[in-house]
Amino acid sequence: MEFIFNDDYNKRVKREWQNFMNDQPVNKENIRPEILDSWRRCKKAGVNWKQIVPKVIGPEELKRRLVENELMCQVALPFMEKIYNTIKGSESMVTLADKDGVFLKVIQDESLDEFVKSNQNVEGAVQKEEIVGTTEITLCLKTKEAIWCWGEENYSEAGKGWACVAVPIFNEDACLVGIISVSNKVQKAHRHTAGMVTASAKAIENEMQLHRAYNSLKITTNQLAATIETTPQGVIVVDSTGCINNINSHAKRLLCLEKQSIIGQKVGDVLVDKNNSFLHFPLRSMSEQEAVFKVKQREKRFYIETKTFSTEQNHEPNWMLVTLKETEPVRKIAKKLASSYSHYTFDDIIGKSRAIGKAKALAEIAANSTSTLLILGESGTGKELFAQAIHSASTRRDELFVSLNCAALPAGLIESELFGYEGGAFTGARKEGHVGKFELAHNGTIFLDEIGDMPLSVQASVLRTIQTREVTRIGGNQINQINVRIICATHKDLVKGVEEKRIREDFFYRINVLQIRIPPLRERKEDIPLLVDFFLRQYKRRLDKEDLTIDESAYTLLKAYHWPGNVRELENVMERIVNFSDSKVITKEDVKQHILIVPHAQSPKSHYAEDNDSSFDMDREPLEAEADSNQTKLQLAEKEIIVNSLKANHGNIAKASEELGIGKRTMYRKCEQYGIDYRMMRR
Repeated sequence: MEFIFNDDYNKRVKREWQNFMNDQPVNKENIRPEILDSWRRCKKAGVNWKQIVPKVIGPEELKRRLVENELMCQVALPFMEKIYNTIKGSESMVTLADKDGVFLKVIQDESLDEFVKSNQNVEGAVQKEEIVGTTEITLCLKTKEAIWCWGEENYSEAGKGWACVAVPIFNEDACLVGIISVSNKVQKAHRHTAGMVTASAKAIENEMQLHRAYNSLKITTNQLAATIETTPQGVIVVDSTGCINNINSHAKRLLCLEKQSIIGQKVGDVLVDKNNSFLHFPLRSMSEQEAVFKVKQREKRFYIETKTFSTEQNHEPNWMLVTLKETEPVRKIAKKLASSYSHYTFDDIIGKSRAIGKAKALAEIAANSTSTLLILGESGTGKELFAQAIHSASTRRDELFVSLNCAALPAGLIESELFGYEGGAFTGARKEGHVGKFELAHNGTIFLDEIGDMPLSVQASVLRTIQTREVTRIGGNQINQINVRIICATHKDLVKGVEEKRIREDFFYRINVLQIRIPPLRERKEDIPLLVDFFLRQYKRRLDKEDLTIDESAYTLLKAYHWPGNVRELENVMERIVNFSDSKVITKEDVKQHILIVPHAQSPKSHYAEDNDSSFDMDREPLEAEADSNQTKLQLAEKEIIVNSLKANHGNIAKASEELGIGKRTMYRKCEQYGIDYRMMRR
């Protein structure tokens, strides 16, 4: 039912008020239901309609509420003044209350001073239903909607001559934060006042949101500026046209631009890229890669990364973040995280024999030197173990230990691995270039294993690096100084290699400054029990067989074996024995079962040199034939797996290696071993 506020309505409400107060039936068609409900609550609460006892909070509490609602008061006051200027002189009053109905601001005609004072409708007055009865403020608090309280609808006798409208103010989360209201004498009230107050409340809400958004943006901008300024990297912010919007002090220092103002300049004019291949427009993201920029007329290397962002609905990037890092600090971090960081010391070299003692003594002397070192020894004797121990005992122990197996890569890749290359230096090269092992090992140690398999062309380049301590990347012209300890190792006869022209004579002399020979296991058999105990403890713990022991007969047989594969073979045998052992004690029968005998030039008949037990007779114990058969089956299975993976990946070595969980170098070596031509599998 629609109610029209006029004198007739006021008379009907007055009649129903009298019925209500006399406990007579009320005609609900003459009064709004929200008014009647409010009257009932006021009566139940014992509100004295004839003499309201107002409540006003203290000055400290009012001050706290004003601070709490500072933004609303600041925004609402101009709108309150505008409303008042429209209706002033008509015995009017404009108020602003908080979410609890406490007046924060009051503007009224001077003619109302006495009324306001007597009813204490002042700042700090509490407008709650149980205190002041039915008013526009208490109704608005209840309904959270714009609402009139007209004349006789007021519960208090003093309010019945007033027509008041109140409109709620909400925040961006739709929570009530305040109420703005206008009060007039009934005779001078106008229904259009509600529209004016409603529009003002909406305007207050919008402006408060704008203020909060601006303040939030300001805070975010300041935080972003502080983040950019304090980040340990050089940071440059670029807009969609390629102009610099922001640059931090670190980037200016890296590029020697501290005294220049470069905001607004094209980023390509500031970052002068040697190859003109990194900063293209329109903007694009780029993963971290190495770049060479001109800084004060000289070339300087950086790691650069770009990331684009969009603030548009079409998701087209319209700004870009460029980060710069110096190469040297990044390499220092890489040295701490590198998988080739040395793990072994001289304490990890097991053995008390005279032969191994002599090798360790020479190695400890070599650790105090920076001269190039050549380590000789058969496969499996522990040449890299010695190399790492030497590095760990040297003054370079905190730097990187970089290793490269010269037999594990095709000839064409060894040089690029050692010296690195510039982007686009050759077909298949990464566009960002590649750091070589020599550069990566700067201030540390580089270990060149299987040096006897290094191609002659690469020997010449390595020889020059050893002599000059300089490297130049493939496809580049910048000379980089390096400070690196070089340790080489091989199981081959290099003197014979020189005679056969496979090894350059000058190269041989350069790498053979210091020399250490690692004795094969057959020359230090007294160390076998120590090694057996070490590997037994290791694999018992790893395979959860802590109660496993070994008897003397097994020691005797292990010492009698010739060990063509040296310590590596002994470790593999112990791992097999522990894996397959189903008893508490390892016996010689376990040893016999798990040693895989293979032909060897130094002992063509048997690898057992000191056992007279007839059970070890090769004619009666065909271990060799069984081993060869098992080995052949394993090799065929391995080859089949590699071929299938390469075919599935169309000859892509990297993808096949990742799929099989092996390194690329190992994959190249396996392809060469099994004669697999992966190039024919490419599309």
